[in-house]
Amino acid sequence: MKFKPLSTSLFTLLMILTFTSCYTTSAPFNITSEGYPIESEMNPQILEKSIHLSLLNYGWEVTSKNEGKITAKYSKSEDLINANIEILFDTEGYSISYVDSKNLDFNDKRMTIHRNYNRWIANLNKSIAENYYILEII
Repeated sequence: MKFKPLSTSLFTLLMILTFTSCYTTSAPFNITSEGYPIESEMNPQILEKSIHLSLLNYGWEVTSKNEGKITAKYSKSEDLINANIEILFDTEGYSISYVDSKNLDFNDKRMTIHRNYNRWIANLNKSIAENYYILEII
């Protein structure tokens, strides 16, 4: 059996491009991400400190702060790419909500956004929970 090197190369290239494009496309996301479930009532002061620490650790800028509500912005590439979120919190827990973004391919009809946004929110969510438990012990 004789293989055609050009055909094989083109097929391989096509497959690589197909899988790469699937990997870099937008991912489904929830507008609101609920925090980790907590069994007991949360201390709002500790929760607020946990949120602030997590935002700072991951490079988010707090843009406004009210009782039970923090808004923040994450910027990359000299603000060519950014995301704005709102974090609501009380004794029952917290939620992280998408507000808007720039150059993250947000599509409100398909409910998709660049996969990095989901990663940023997952990291932030995990960090808030970890910081809360640490600060609660101290």
